[in-house]
Amino acid sequence: MRKAARSRWTVEGNEPDEGFERLARVVKSSEIARLIAAPTQANETDLLFGKIFEECYTTATWIYEKAFYVRGISKKFIRKLAVELKLAGIYSSSLVRKAYRMYSCLVKHGVIGRKPKTMFRRLNDEIVVAAQPDLVDEFYCEFKTYPLDEYAKAQAKVFSWVIEEPIRLVGLVEREDGYFELQEEMVNAEGLKFPNIPPDIGEFQWVCEECDRPLDFCECYFEEEYEYL
Repeated sequence: MRKAARSRWTVEGNEPDEGFERLARVVKSSEIARLIAAPTQANETDLLFGKIFEECYTTATWIYEKAFYVRGISKKFIRKLAVELKLAGIYSSSLVRKAYRMYSCLVKHGVIGRKPKTMFRRLNDEIVVAAQPDLVDEFYCEFKTYPLDEYAKAQAKVFSWVIEEPIRLVGLVEREDGYFELQEEMVNAEGLKFPNIPPDIGEFQWVCEECDRPLDFCECYFEEEYEYL
């Protein structure tokens, strides 16, 4: 009988093996972007709606990419979104209608793909930067439910620096008739200057010396043990 594989650093206690890891501060790209440019101010309902839309859309577009039979996916998206809006206490028919128009605009312009894994890059001996754009297909893509602002562009620049690839940055602009138009830019890390990152930003984690990933994401030193009966 084969025993389940175990990570080296969890075999004995909570601390990894000496020489295998170092303690670093893992900082999200969004936290760095906020130090470069302030996000557009929004009320609590708009923030909740944007988060719910993003989660439902990334699920729907993954199904759209994988499914051979895609008819009905938009209905499933709307049903799931309506349930989530009700659970959050912000449901209204106008928000559901708005979400469907946003969904239609994004799909029409090929903003589809799957949610990528979180990626990491060492900034210095103390800090590792984490990045997870919304989607990956032909390009890594970050979409916003509002018109592009300096914060969105700063976040995409940090993403590009971590991933070392350009980012397709997309924004949505609502017209007077309630429908949406797409804003789109290809953003790279050129010209990015990292701000001073205060010590209270980020989370201390054990990271791999080899790949600079937190150990929960590391695959460099994965050992397996076998036991046969």
